[in-house]
Amino acid sequence: MTECLYRYISFESFVGMIQKQALTFVLPELWEDPKESAPFLEFLKGKENGFERALFYAAHNKTYGQCWSRLAESDAMWRIYSFNKHAIQIKVSTEKISLLPDINVVPVQYMDNFVIDSNKGMQSFLQALAIKRTAFQHEEEVRLIKHYKFSDERDAEIHLKALCVLADHPQKIEILDSLFPELSLEEKIHELVRLMNDGIFKEKTIDVSFEMIPDFIDGVKVHPQAEDWYVNTVSEFCARNNLPFTGKSTLYSNE
Repeated sequence: MTECLYRYISFESFVGMIQKQALTFVLPELWEDPKESAPFLEFLKGKENGFERALFYAAHNKTYGQCWSRLAESDAMWRIYSFNKHAIQIKVSTEKISLLPDINVVPVQYMDNFVIDSNKGMQSFLQALAIKRTAFQHEEEVRLIKHYKFSDERDAEIHLKALCVLADHPQKIEILDSLFPELSLEEKIHELVRLMNDGIFKEKTIDVSFEMIPDFIDGVKVHPQAEDWYVNTVSEFCARNNLPFTGKSTLYSNE
């Protein structure tokens, strides 16, 4: 069933998104609540197969997400994501989001005590990335998740060998040589950290283009307490970029 999702962002982020025609996804480690890593760690603990556990760990290091909400109007959301009363609300349908490449739409589950069934594979993996404490349930959050997919058995084998090197395997030098035989030691290390998305080469964000989806954005709204000059500025920007501007939120209006 098609529904609409909403994202509350700053004007600067909004302009950047429109100029790039892309959504910016971030690593889960950058999410605000540090306790959100607990469900994923619990998921890993439950994987009895060590190779499978290692593969999910490697995939997690290349998994990115973006947070949306089901709330079309919310006093809490406008206040939390106020951006000095200049917040922008983006509205997009799940039908259009489904056209983005390799994106999973995962509703957040709010619970203080969670249990992860690690035997459900990717379903459990995605669930572990969408659990928050009940203190955050006012957000009615939905997460867009883009996870790394191993292209074939050879790709999975390469990642497992790289993990062995990073875990200080007794034969780490031999394993590293087998991964990148033609490179110098320094180049081998550089390629290793790039492969595992780690260290100085870690990509903390990725852009997911929506340029191929006509009229991707269904609505643009501004903070209910925004000044008139700001509302006009956003309106003009939307007009120049053929975006459906629905004006200022009427949440606090007497009309």
